[in-house]
Amino acid sequence: MGATTVAVAVLIAVVIIYYLANWLAPLCFGSKDSFSARAKDVHDQSRELFERSGSEVSYSEYKTHIPGADPVLYTDVRRLWRGGQLSPESVEHVL
Repeated sequence: MGATTVAVAVLIAVVIIYYLANWLAPLCFGSKDSFSARAKDVHDQSRELFERSGSEVSYSEYKTHIPGADPVLYTDVRRLWRGGQLSPESVEHVL
């Protein structure tokens, strides 16, 4: 095989890998739309819970109402709520 043939084969392989990665990434990691939808759900449920119970909601109560919540999410969202900065965009940034 000549050097030109190897270079062309490598170039074709790189292009194929690039397109496969772009096609498979949303399937493996979720799309941006689903990520934004998750942030909106967390925002809506958190706002409802904090409005109903105040900002003194315990982590235990929070994780009962917010599926998949962890201590970091609870702390960050509670901080946003207390600071008056709770929005879907700020939750998305925290996620």
